[in-house]
Amino acid sequence: SQDGTQRVLGPAKPPTSMYDPNAAYKENNMKVLSEAQTSAGVAGQSINALKDFKSMMASGVPTGSVASLSLPARQFLAGFGVEDPNIPIQEAMVSVENKLALQQHQPGMGPMTDPDFERYRDIGPRLSGTKAGNILTIRRLEREAIGKEMYAEEIQKQLESGASMVNQAQAWKSVRSRLDSELGEFIPTVTQEEVDSGKRRQQKQKSQSSHLC
Repeated sequence: SQDGTQRVLGPAKPPTSMYDPNAAYKENNMKVLSEAQTSAGVAGQSINALKDFKSMMASGVPTGSVASLSLPARQFLAGFGVEDPNIPIQEAMVSVENKLALQQHQPGMGPMTDPDFERYRDIGPRLSGTKAGNILTIRRLEREAIGKEMYAEEIQKQLESGASMVNQAQAWKSVRSRLDSELGEFIPTVTQEEVDSGKRRQQKQKSQSSHLC
């Protein structure tokens, strides 16, 4: 300065016009909507395959190999890493069950409530390989597929209502309510007989595995 004193300058501030929070919100909203719509499109393809599985599982534990399934059903299983057409259908279902059991759950998000996820993680393994276990697996897969379609709809509704920033947790909350209304509660009543049947099957598998070692 002219008087010889030294001024301490703070960090430079960008012009106000360089940062527009509304533009940032809009960009985020469009990203969330685009991702939701992409997931919904993939989910829509899965729903047809799940219809085949539902009718098959209704008659009991399936027999035959993956090769006997429809193309959509085989493609659906391939998405879970089941690509060998010669393995039994029930073995393929157990593989899907195992992968679902390993999936993480973000609290408050997704088509399952936090308590339902905990119950599924507890009940699922005990019903593995049974008719009830198969039905529970299909129910979860169906709920997730339809839930993704509903989620895209809920995000779209929020934006159409004029929301400045989408609320994903609220969208999933609405989805879960709609799913319960349209599909019924996720976790069905499980009988002790069904649980015992699952335990016997798991014990048999462990016994067979020990003999092979």
